[in-house]
Amino acid sequence: MYAPPLKSNPNMAQIFSSGTFPEAGSQIMPADQLSPVACDGLKAKDGTLVVVGHIQDLRAGVTESALALKFFEDGQCLSKIYAARYDRELVGVTELADGNLIAVGQARSALTSTEPDIWVAQLSADTLEITWERSIPGYLGCAVTATLDGGFAVVGLSCASGGTQVVKFAKDAKIRWAVQWNKTYAGRTMYAIVPTEDGGFICAGYGDPNVGVARAKISAMRLNSDGSLVWAKLYATEIELPIKRCGLIQTKADGKFVIAIGQWLCKIDGRGNLPSIRLCKQSKLACIAELADGKLAIGGTQLLKNGDGHGYFAVVPAEQTTIDYDNGNPVTDSTVVAIVPAGPAAVITASCAQNPADGRGFILMTGYKNVTDIRQLGSQVANSPAADEAPAHETP
Repeated sequence: MYAPPLKSNPNMAQIFSSGTFPEAGSQIMPADQLSPVACDGLKAKDGTLVVVGHIQDLRAGVTESALALKFFEDGQCLSKIYAARYDRELVGVTELADGNLIAVGQARSALTSTEPDIWVAQLSADTLEITWERSIPGYLGCAVTATLDGGFAVVGLSCASGGTQVVKFAKDAKIRWAVQWNKTYAGRTMYAIVPTEDGGFICAGYGDPNVGVARAKISAMRLNSDGSLVWAKLYATEIELPIKRCGLIQTKADGKFVIAIGQWLCKIDGRGNLPSIRLCKQSKLACIAELADGKLAIGGTQLLKNGDGHGYFAVVPAEQTTIDYDNGNPVTDSTVVAIVPAGPAAVITASCAQNPADGRGFILMTGYKNVTDIRQLGSQVANSPAADEAPAHETP
């Protein structure tokens, strides 16, 4: 296992403080022959920022190794690369009540394996060491959420062509975590999951498209605490494929659920009714967060006419329909994958595939103190795309 030593980064220290914020953010550059990709992030109970993803590590002789980073308030960074004989990566992460982390992704059991398994790992809150792990037949673990009973649930893809798999884990005195139930749901491809007050779950993604069709309808479903299906909705609004992730939160203001997927923001209630929807032009959304003032922060990729994509971040006032702030991060092939409200700031984690200067990949961390900072930086790059109201309707 390769684990670089702690490195101090003054820019990250500024992000945590209430003072000035670096406009250029903080670039976590890899060593030679390393190319990291961020996939998810959160702010832990101890005040640190945690980022998970994967890294191409040529020295280990594998294509991809799982990656976890932990940023401390003083600017130091602890990183862990979980090298294995075969490929594995982390895609989502959540924190349990005891501070330990549960991360999910995929892992191959053999070099010749045609299909990977869903991989689940518990990481130590202090050292990021793997303290428990398990592979489950499936294809990819997309997201994970802590549950009200102290366990956690994973949503993923049951196979490469689609289909949703949800696995609920409960505490076990002998093996730490045991599968309480494992169910698949045909006709839907779900990338996000949040718990509900009754112990169930809301999942979001899209309905499986017809063969050869590059578009699909936005979809959501609700599950009981035992995994039984309460309802499944297929909305008339379509998104362009491919889609590899989406954002889903339950807002504190009204208790409704907001889905960020493709170019759309969709708000649904607990019964799946679609009261409002917004079009975010020229964007492919990947994540969403609710800020302290009740506004919604969204992130993803801003699509350009030449086919490139820039990291995209916007703040949506709760009662307005125009998205008028973005950071227009001028790095090609990048995606904002996580927005972490941290004190007075919104910390953005961007997964960047390539640095135009030297061709190497890196992870970009940027902090913004308030909306004014976002507007000033965005105005230097380009005008923000507008958001239009669209009719809210669904297909039974």
